Amino acid sequence: MMNKSLRLLFILAVFSLVMNGLCINADAEDLTVRAYRQDYPADSRPGHWTLRLQFNKAVYGSNLIQTLSATSGSAQIELDLLTTQNKAVDKDALSDFLVIPKKPLAATTPVVIRINKGLSDSSGRSRLVKDFSYTFLPGSQVSITEVDPYYVSKTDAGVIITLSDSVNARDIEKAIKISPRVSGLNFLDDENRKIRITGKFKPGQNYTLECMPVSLKSGRLIMEAGKFPFVGSGVTTQISSQTTASVVELKSRQLFPLSLTGVTTIRAELTGIPAILVPDVFTFNASGQALDDNNWKWLKETLQILDSNGIAKKQFLAPMTASSDAFFSPESKDKSLPYSLPLTFRNKPDRGGAWLMELTDADSTSTNRFVQLLQITDISISYKLSEKSLLIWVTSINEGLPLADVEVLVRGKGQTTYYIGKTDKDGLIRITDAQEALNVSDDSASRLGKMMSISLQDLSWIIAATDTDSSAIKLDNFRIKPFVWNQQSGGGQDPSKETGYIFTERGIYRPGETVHFKFVSRSYKDDQIVSAEGEKVRIDITSPRGDVLYSRELRLNSYGSCFDGFSSQSYMPLGTYSISASFLKGSDSRAGFSRTFLLEQFKEPKHLVSLSVRTEDKKSNEYIGLDIKEETLLVDVNSRYYAGGQVRNGRVRWKVDLVPATNKVKDYEGFFFGNSNSETRFLESGESNLDGHGNLLIRVPLDSKLLTGVYGIKISVTALDVDGEPATEVTTFNPRPKYLIGLSEHPEKVQSGYSGAQKFVVLGPDGKPVSEAPVEITWLQKKYLYLQKRDEQGNMVESWEEGWIRTFSSSQTARDGQGSFNVELVQPGDYMVNVSYEKDQVKYASQTTYSVDWDDYERWMRSQGPGNSKSFGDMVVTLNRKEFQNNQVLEASSSATKPVKKVLATIERDKVIEAKVFDAGPRNIKFGFPVSERFRPNVFVGAMAPSARQKFPLYYNQADADIPTIFSGYANAFVKSDVKKLTIEIEPGVKELRGKPGSSMSLKILAKNHNGAGVKCELAVCVVNEGVLALTGFKTPDLSSLADFSLPLSVVTGDLRVGLVTQDLLKILRARPVTGGGDGSGYVSPSLRKDFRPVAFYNPSVITSDSGEAKIDFTLPDTTTAYRVYVVAADNTNGFASAQKNLVASKEFYVEPSTPRFLCFADKASFPVVINNTTDKEGSVRIDAKASEGFKVRLKDSSVNVAANSNVSTMLMADVETSLEEAVLTLAGEIKTPEGKFDDAIETKVPISSRHSPVRVSMTGAFTSKTEFKVNIPEYVAGMNSAELTNKVFNASLDLSITDWARITPTLNYLMSYPFGCIEQTSSAVFPLVGLKSLVSQGVIPNLKTGDLDRFVSSGIERILSMQLSNGAFSYWPRQSYESFWGTVYATYALEKARQAGYKIPQESLKKALKYIKDNFFKSEKSAEDNEQDWIKGWAVLTLAEGNALSHQDFEPFFKTFSMADEETRALLLLAAKKINYLPSNRLNSDIKALKIGDKSIHSGYMGAIWRKQAALLMAKIAIEGHTPDTDALAASLIKGLKPEGRWGSTADSGWCLLALSKYYKAKQAAPDVDTEVTISYGANESVKMKLGKVGVHVPLPATAIIRNKSITLSSNSKALVNYNFNAVYPDQNDKTGHKSQGMEIAKHIQNLNGKSEIRVGDIVKITLTLNLSDKKPGSSTQVFQYVALEDFVPAGLYPINTKIATEGADLYDDEYRGEDEFDYGNTFVPTFMEYRDEGVRIFKNKIYDGSYEFSYLARAVTQGEFWMRGSRLSLMYDPSRYASIPGKKIVIAPTE
Repeated sequence: MMNKSLRLLFILAVFSLVMNGLCINADAEDLTVRAYRQDYPADSRPGHWTLRLQFNKAVYGSNLIQTLSATSGSAQIELDLLTTQNKAVDKDALSDFLVIPKKPLAATTPVVIRINKGLSDSSGRSRLVKDFSYTFLPGSQVSITEVDPYYVSKTDAGVIITLSDSVNARDIEKAIKISPRVSGLNFLDDENRKIRITGKFKPGQNYTLECMPVSLKSGRLIMEAGKFPFVGSGVTTQISSQTTASVVELKSRQLFPLSLTGVTTIRAELTGIPAILVPDVFTFNASGQALDDNNWKWLKETLQILDSNGIAKKQFLAPMTASSDAFFSPESKDKSLPYSLPLTFRNKPDRGGAWLMELTDADSTSTNRFVQLLQITDISISYKLSEKSLLIWVTSINEGLPLADVEVLVRGKGQTTYYIGKTDKDGLIRITDAQEALNVSDDSASRLGKMMSISLQDLSWIIAATDTDSSAIKLDNFRIKPFVWNQQSGGGQDPSKETGYIFTERGIYRPGETVHFKFVSRSYKDDQIVSAEGEKVRIDITSPRGDVLYSRELRLNSYGSCFDGFSSQSYMPLGTYSISASFLKGSDSRAGFSRTFLLEQFKEPKHLVSLSVRTEDKKSNEYIGLDIKEETLLVDVNSRYYAGGQVRNGRVRWKVDLVPATNKVKDYEGFFFGNSNSETRFLESGESNLDGHGNLLIRVPLDSKLLTGVYGIKISVTALDVDGEPATEVTTFNPRPKYLIGLSEHPEKVQSGYSGAQKFVVLGPDGKPVSEAPVEITWLQKKYLYLQKRDEQGNMVESWEEGWIRTFSSSQTARDGQGSFNVELVQPGDYMVNVSYEKDQVKYASQTTYSVDWDDYERWMRSQGPGNSKSFGDMVVTLNRKEFQNNQVLEASSSATKPVKKVLATIERDKVIEAKVFDAGPRNIKFGFPVSERFRPNVFVGAMAPSARQKFPLYYNQADADIPTIFSGYANAFVKSDVKKLTIEIEPGVKELRGKPGSSMSLKILAKNHNGAGVKCELAVCVVNEGVLALTGFKTPDLSSLADFSLPLSVVTGDLRVGLVTQDLLKILRARPVTGGGDGSGYVSPSLRKDFRPVAFYNPSVITSDSGEAKIDFTLPDTTTAYRVYVVAADNTNGFASAQKNLVASKEFYVEPSTPRFLCFADKASFPVVINNTTDKEGSVRIDAKASEGFKVRLKDSSVNVAANSNVSTMLMADVETSLEEAVLTLAGEIKTPEGKFDDAIETKVPISSRHSPVRVSMTGAFTSKTEFKVNIPEYVAGMNSAELTNKVFNASLDLSITDWARITPTLNYLMSYPFGCIEQTSSAVFPLVGLKSLVSQGVIPNLKTGDLDRFVSSGIERILSMQLSNGAFSYWPRQSYESFWGTVYATYALEKARQAGYKIPQESLKKALKYIKDNFFKSEKSAEDNEQDWIKGWAVLTLAEGNALSHQDFEPFFKTFSMADEETRALLLLAAKKINYLPSNRLNSDIKALKIGDKSIHSGYMGAIWRKQAALLMAKIAIEGHTPDTDALAASLIKGLKPEGRWGSTADSGWCLLALSKYYKAKQAAPDVDTEVTISYGANESVKMKLGKVGVHVPLPATAIIRNKSITLSSNSKALVNYNFNAVYPDQNDKTGHKSQGMEIAKHIQNLNGKSEIRVGDIVKITLTLNLSDKKPGSSTQVFQYVALEDFVPAGLYPINTKIATEGADLYDDEYRGEDEFDYGNTFVPTFMEYRDEGVRIFKNKIYDGSYEFSYLARAVTQGEFWMRGSRLSLMYDPSRYASIPGKKIVIAPTE
């Protein structure tokens, strides 16, 4: 019995173990591992590498290191095991590790990483079931991509190898072995990754080139092993041409350059081709083909027919006779040599025409032959072709003179050929479209001999002939494209060319203000300027970051205008915005018209500065015993308030620079007088004070040697008001010198090898040319120089700077005030030419610059052969003026670098309007035309001048420098149209407009035409604060440029000389004869001034009456200032006008406080209040000051006396005692004068900033009946000043809901408040919101409406599309030209999901994007970060599936990797498989069930998203299984992962999680409505009860009670699950400590530029931030920090000087800031983007390498007091947890001295 019991227990125990074991095995999953390189081999240090190991489950590092080994060949490698944060592995279990070698090792052999089987996960339930190994090369591989044997001669033969990377020949030599062995091997560097290997290779011998896997470039590269067979190359018989030209001069040696290889005897045959058949033979000989028997038969039969019918002239029907000869080249038996073949062996070599040349190897039976159609002629054909006319000019190649009486044919379609007549005495003949001509050859015999209409579009050839010569030119060959002008292809003039002008009503706006704009356009039709009525334009507004924030199509009204407004938002970036208008023609968008405006935080100046200059000569008292007179420049400075009254005793800083000068001279508009170099030189600077009347006199000594035409003097003056705010004015003193030197215009940028003539004129005091003027011509080149000079503080400084070095000079005498010299520029660089004339010991001069660079692509293309556009001799054509009027004489001049005798001068545009041949020479060209109506609006003045043959080469290999050349050039001449000048009068008869702040105004406007009669027109009327306009130097818009049409050149030009063969003298083949032959106005309170709008009135479209009258009514804001009333008028044709008048808004008495831009808690500020008396009597004033609670203010003097028409200032002291949102200050006062009492009251607001950055905490959860949670707020908060702990910096709230949306709503707000960023950030906001559309429409989501969602999504779609490139890909950031594969996948997925949700997406954009993804999927060129991330491939596959661009065949190879992929990729593959029905339902269900929830997916790089794996899993399970317990668990996990601020990590995480949850809640059945009431208890007897509706409630809580009780208790009256989300905000402790994080440090230094330690009001300080970035990973030589953000704060007494604002006078100071760029200079940190804000600066950098950097900017001290300066912060945008900061501190600003 006992035994049975024991046996039963034993059986039960075994059964239990077996069942438990079965359960383990059923739930367990094998441990798997994946390995890949973490670093980039080419960037790593030699011998270093980093490998990443990723397990599907967490393992202990201590276990892993015991099973991990590495070998390289037979050598064991010692390893270090690290975390992904490059820290030593501790006791925690991880699923992600880094492996690095302890010591560097040679990169010659592969490294094998092994992990022995049996390794278990941290639970011990899963094991590695088989050994794992991973092999890789420690360096990047370089491979041979091509092996090409070559042979030049016995001593220059071998093989050329092409490599996949750049390696030098010396390095590659050790990796190459050739067998059989070759003696004399030599490895030579060639171009484009090629290595030339020479040696004694045997022709025909089979060789093998073997690559051995050795390390190159000090171990950074490894040669890829491989074998490449090739055959030794030897002499192969070949006959080829050394030129692509095909025209040989008749009057020459008639040499044609050949290259012979292995040919010792050639047989040359020339067959004469009748001129009329040249086009046909050209077609037969295409690509060098020989003519077959059928071709010859057709030619002979056609010639016979043409000859017999007698219609074509005999000159075009020369007989087809042949000549042949043999030529010997014994030297080319075993090598390749150049030769010159003389073509004079033919019968009658003095007769010209066309020949078909056929060359063969006379000693070989091979088919090697060379066949080419040649023309040996002295007849050059020049042509100018347009849709309307064809002008032909026939000249002698040899003499460069016109040929008269030359017969001319033109070929049309097929065989149709027309006889158009003979050239005239100037060699010209002209035909027009549809002109009739005799048909002399045709495919149809019925049309022969008839007069037929010519279609110029059908013409293809011109043929010219005389009795003894002929030539032909193909009309799409031998083109000459002028280098400096653009030609319109297609020949036709655009009949609706438009001009346009876009403007905003001012130049600067604050965030939140509306930008009003207007666009006006005119068209040129039927030779008239008309309104562009009905045309559609697209208006785009682009932010400083490249975001297109506004894009709308508008239609132009009858006045050719359109207008709208753009509402800026507070979150938009600060900086320069652009607004552009582009015409829409069908699907095309024409080049537009643009303007910029600023969006900035600013304070408009209340005062202005005016300058006037004069000179004074007087005896100097500084020189003892000498009578020296000094010329002095006197600068009168005055500063006054816009509203009236002088700025008394203000500080002034001034600076004087020497600047380039320019002068305009009547009748010499085509010449430049002055200095085209943009460089300036500092002369002098100083500081002073205005007197009691706001005046100052500055004296600047003048050196007469400086003012000789090249330089002027620029004076910049900045005057500070009593509050330290600046106003700046700049003027330039540029006296006209006695003598003026003018230089003809020329292209500023030219190509190497540029040659042209530079003309000059010398004009005397009377403006007339100087008869005899000896000039000096000096050339200088820009070089780096080591200089010593004085800086603005007077210190001697030394530096390397660019400077001009004199290279050479020459002299000549100008006859009749004119001269020229040749310019030849060969080497790249910057050059300056100075032309000077000395008179009375003073040198007068002008100078201009040339920038020489390598040939640009267009010119290179034009030089690639006779079929492309080409220009041998660009001429600069100079006109006597730039603009002409009817009946004036247009005089043109030019010069050529070779002697010319004749010039064809033309007036062109859409056709040749006029043409005439003028005498020229030898190098100077002059001609003229009377200007007529036909020249409007512009014409191109063309010149073609042929140079004759001068000399022939005399020596072998001597270049043919004197080959006949066609010189050509153009100048664009503008002819003024009869513009209808309008006149605008604002309030006619009133000299000065005046009004009181807040008063109603009515202004009359009158528009008149040129006859003084009223005219109906459209007016844009604006009334703007002059102080605001001064910030950008805004000028009243002027529409007169709308009449400035510049139509394109639509005439194409060609010349046969472009195809001339040079007569270089090579080895001449010897011969013996064989045979003989034949280019708000808002609400205004008059008692309390508080409306300070900068714009008092704006209406873009005020239409006048037929009598020209209009009236505007408006209310002035409360500002005391001067307004500019301006009007911009346009009728509906070409009548334009602009007018402006000042309107002064002032009162008899008013007060103006100069409040700080902002203040912080506990700041103590003292700022001035200016008290103004504009009456003619002295008065006594009393002022009272009141402010918001917590903002304590007191006046130093509340009672003062103010003189008549004067002002005084008193100080107001303000203490911030409570942390407010903003403080309201009210000043009220009264003046008593003999004339009466006057009062004023003003209200201003001062923003109050916190001293601290907010810290946010959040706690989420759910409960059914009751729960309690602790509130974790640091102890130091309770000890803070209660006055500072206002709701702004310390608050708490609770969201309650019976759904999860209460917890997710913060994420929605986050995404919808992040409208800017890269492609990923934008897409991350778009696609989840698209997924929520149906839920939003159902009202499930609190505080979100469908309209709001649609507006945001549409904006996001526009932004995504703005980043698409022409190939369909997307750039990662706006305005980038390079593509991002991952960004493209991301953007395309977002667009496709938006399309599926019903949003309008351009079909072509999606199609191109999907095609790009598909085409680039397998490319190895994608970056390593793209290739090595499986999840990117997974998302790409899913994107293609969503876009119906993925077939089963495409998908199959990816699905084969399913078992090896991680959970995220597998989920994506299953989603794609379901989308395209790739798997049956049972397989999908089984695979998705097997997909378990693993650890978080942490992907490397700035693209990493921590929660994306769970989101992908949830999406896949919902799509395949629907709502299950697994999906509940996944959704709960995502919600639990919400960060304290109510979002998941980055935008990417938040986007994916929200998308997945939207799908989850769609699938989940809605819970039944339950009446639920929750009691919230947060302290003893402190509670509140809330009823929850369907959506939920938001409950603000008293933060002070929360921190006192430290816990919250929630209790519900129902059993429904209640979700809660507690949020609290509290101030950080930034005033105590700084922070360093993972290699990031920051330091800050403030330096007063005056050298003093204290800072006073008016001082300029330089703020320098030092950044130390160092976080090198093992195995990597450098660390790249991606997307760095730097935020620096200034105290309220300072503000950053924004260099974009004109009134700042930023050029007066030594500012280190270089602007925005992608590149850093030395240790200077150069931002990619930067914002100036009142509180400091925000700086962003896309990418920066580790190192130490400095960034500097300037700030101005404007307010006296003690201020808190918040600490600076440096962080990574994609990883905010990594940051560095410095603590804040107190800054003291002392009063001005």
